[in-house]
Amino acid sequence: MLKKVKRTGIFFLGFRRILAWIVVGFFLVSGRTVAAQQVGLYDVWELSVTNTNSYSNPFNYDEIELQAVFTSPSEEDIAFFGFHDGDGNGGQNGNVWKLRFMPDAVGTWAYTYTWTDATPGNSGSFEVVDTGLPGPLRVATDNPWYFENARGQEFDWRGYNMHLWRYWGTEPFNSSAIMDELEIYVEQNVAAFGYNAVQFLGPGYYKGTRENPGHHWWYYNGSSVDVNRFEIRTWTTWD
Repeated sequence: MLKKVKRTGIFFLGFRRILAWIVVGFFLVSGRTVAAQQVGLYDVWELSVTNTNSYSNPFNYDEIELQAVFTSPSEEDIAFFGFHDGDGNGGQNGNVWKLRFMPDAVGTWAYTYTWTDATPGNSGSFEVVDTGLPGPLRVATDNPWYFENARGQEFDWRGYNMHLWRYWGTEPFNSSAIMDELEIYVEQNVAAFGYNAVQFLGPGYYKGTRENPGHHWWYYNGSSVDVNRFEIRTWTTWD
């Protein structure tokens, strides 16, 4: 039976509703392994692929989409999708696409991918080992008012609300200096006081930031913000 993952709540889609959860995940879950033949349970497997075809808007999944099917060790098929990543190094234009996937079972996983315009893809496999990561949060099985991790261990949410942090600054959100400042801030003001989650409102339309392209997840074309394209520099910096 094919299990299809919905777009809502997935990276790059439905963003405004789930940004806080993305940032929380950033601080709760280990970093990803890139193009690995072996990856940890609940870690993130990533693969970069290329498609040299030209598209009017590679971010528009109604026009073109990278699609994949992952097969678990128990032979369950999970339909997933990838995203356009410009040149793969933060540049807006290029032929690089990426697949990211979090395996939830130990063993050998297989995958295939292709594009919706019939551009051929490829297939492969990777091994998942248990490295001790706690996994994503879910509603506790014994009390819906609480959380637990994927291993069933209780998680006592102690959230720190950063809200409009740096919204009125002149430094763009896709600056490495901002990332360094954020890391220090979280270490000194969040982790040091026992908080274990961050609730955050990220770059976007807000008061004076509208004309600062570095404050947007959306692409700034020199005169306005194009909400149909993502600003890859910002995503790459935050990634």
